[in-house]
Amino acid sequence: MTTFFRSWWARFRTPRPTAAAAPASVSARQLVEAFAAMGMDENDAVAQRAALIWTVVAVLDKIRGGSPIVWEIVVDDLNAIGVEVLLPDGQPFDPERHELVEVVPHSDPSLVDTVARTELVGVNDHGRLIRRPRVHVYRKDS
Repeated sequence: MTTFFRSWWARFRTPRPTAAAAPASVSARQLVEAFAAMGMDENDAVAQRAALIWTVVAVLDKIRGGSPIVWEIVVDDLNAIGVEVLLPDGQPFDPERHELVEVVPHSDPSLVDTVARTELVGVNDHGRLIRRPRVHVYRKDS
């Protein structure tokens, strides 16, 4: 990513707290404490974080193919706060971790039960699965 684009993009983003004001990665506990300082209870804080994550992920779903630079910035920012975006393309299909959307017939046996593409990304928040990735999986051509 170019330095020019990062500096341009930074002008349109909400200013970040300085390192002295907040750690680089905010834990769920720190978020709860911050919301408590604003008069919200723990359930409100967790709900607010979850709603914000879902909103950002909905935006990711829409920009994934069209704006790789913005995609990279948003994913990096999510990673910085403990939110991992799951894009399992090329990985073995696991029904416990992936949601099957469509089967893609393929004649190469080495690709059987491999994720062909991810339709919607999955999300982990500090290791807790929020949404399983919705995937297309190669299966043996009949």
